[in-house]
Order: sequence, then structure tokens, then C-alpha cells
Amino acid sequence: MMHQQQHNLAALQGNPNAPQNGNGIGSERFKPLTNAIVLDWRYEMRREMQEILPGLFLGPYSVSKQLQLLQSVGITHVLGLLDRSESSILRVHYPDQLSYLSLEVSDSPLQNLIPYFPQAKAFIDNALQQGGKALVYCNGGISRSPAFVVAYVMETLGMDYDQAYQFVQNRRFCMNPNEAFKSQLK
Repeated sequence: MMHQQQHNLAALQGNPNAPQNGNGIGSERFKPLTNAIVLDWRYEMRREMQEILPGLFLGPYSVSKQLQLLQSVGITHVLGLLDRSESSILRVHYPDQLSYLSLEVSDSPLQNLIPYFPQAKAFIDNALQQGGKALVYCNGGISRSPAFVVAYVMETLGMDYDQAYQFVQNRRFCMNPNEAFKSQLK
């Protein structure tokens, strides 16, 4: 199964003939992924990052501390979604090697995510347009960062909420944005 998904990813990466939309990211480039075979999920995979789209990874904070791993997959941009209390503990680790964007977002039903989406999308698009790769993370990679990646998939691939949610969850099964985030995405 893994071989089939890797083939689909490889077929998309670096395809100069992929049609581009207005932001330079081609939604056609991602179409084969919608039919990609789902990886078998293991519990320990929640501590790892998963590639959601070519060049777009989703995971927990712990992955953002592993420079060798990030470099081995070509991560160039790191988007952290941290609340105020986490910001003092969870920090930027490699500012000389990677480009960072940290957004103060709490995992609370009172948190409005919508104002942050354009900046997050622009950061991810910039990474991909430069030929780089982006990691989106929050503390556990369960609620905030998946919500942002679902929003990105909705906008970039033109999917509705249910399609985008399933698309992302097929690649990171442990994701579970809080109910307020889900409502905002709908």
C-alpha cells in the first residue's frame, strides 16, 4: 500500500506541467492524491508528521525540534500554532536554517481561527512556490494545526469541509479539531 501512495506523491512533485491556479499552486497537481490509498495507521504515528499534500506536512511540536528529520524531507518553512502559555515553553529552534511563522492561537471554543487563515495560507503557498516544503504543527498535532490544514485543503483544492476533513484524516488519523473549529470550517 505504501508503494502506491509514494508513487502518487512522486508523480505530483516537481511536475512543471501541472496547471496552476492564481496563487501558483496547481489544484490539478493534487488530484491523484484524492484517490491515494490510506496508510495503515499505528498509534505511535501521532508522534510523527505526515505529508498531507506534496510539500505540506502536519504533525506535533516534537517534530519541529528534529532538525535532521526536517532537513531529510526538505522542510524549509515551519508554521507553529501556539497559545500564549505554550509560546513561553515551545520555541523556534532553528531560525538560521528554517523560515518560521508563529501564530498565537489557543485550542479553545472561544478562539476565532478565520482571521489567521490568510496569513497561514500565504506562508504555506510561499514555501511551495519557492520549491520548499512546510510543516504545520501545534502542541499535539491534533486540533489546531489540523484545522488549519483542512482550511488550506478546502481553499487550495476547492473541497467542501467534509471532503477536506476526510482527505486530511486519511493521512493523519489522530486529528480531531475541537467542535468550535469544525463549525468555523463549515
